[in-house]
Order: sequence, then structure tokens, then C-alpha cells
Amino acid sequence: VMRLRPHFDIQSTSDRLLVTAATPGLAKDDIAVEVLEATGDVPPTLVISGRSSSKQTSEEPARVQASYAAFEKRVSLPPHTKPDMVEAKYDNGVLRVSVKRPEEE
Repeated sequence: VMRLRPHFDIQSTSDRLLVTAATPGLAKDDIAVEVLEATGDVPPTLVISGRSSSKQTSEEPARVQASYAAFEKRVSLPPHTKPDMVEAKYDNGVLRVSVKRPEEE
């Protein structure tokens, strides 16, 4: 499995965290976005992962070459972040994830 290396940009504003990833060549179904809730001393974590696969058929009978590539990016989130505070949009090879900051308790 080869490593995909998408470019990630992470911006923090007063009310949200914005994560942008350039993932050209991947389809929406190739990308997963999930939030792992806090456990013990580990804060909530945003996990963005992707996988691409391609098959090339050669002239020789019964010979197919398959190649796979994958990536995973983990971003620590503010305490008390819940999965429903995360929105993800994918358009033309660019993934945009917006994480609303929890209100102070």
C-alpha cells in the first residue's frame, strides 16, 4: 500500500476549526471523516482517511495490476467536541471540514 500525501491546511477561528484537504483524484466515497470522542486523557480527535485503488489490465491474458494508496490524518479537537458539531463537504477534489467550537462550560 502506497501512502497518499494530501495537503492539509488547518485554521482556527474564534468559533470553529477549519480543516481543508486537497485530495485530487479521489471520489467522495473514497474519503471518511469521523470524530473519536474523548477517552481518559485523550481529547476528542478528528480522523480523516482516504483510500484510492486502480486496476490496470495488460495485453497479456489474466494479468491485472492493482495499486492501492491510503492516508490518515488525525487532528486533536477542543474538549467537549461532539460528532454533531462537525460538517464535511467534498467538492472537486477538495475536502472541507468545519468543527464548531463547544461553548465554554
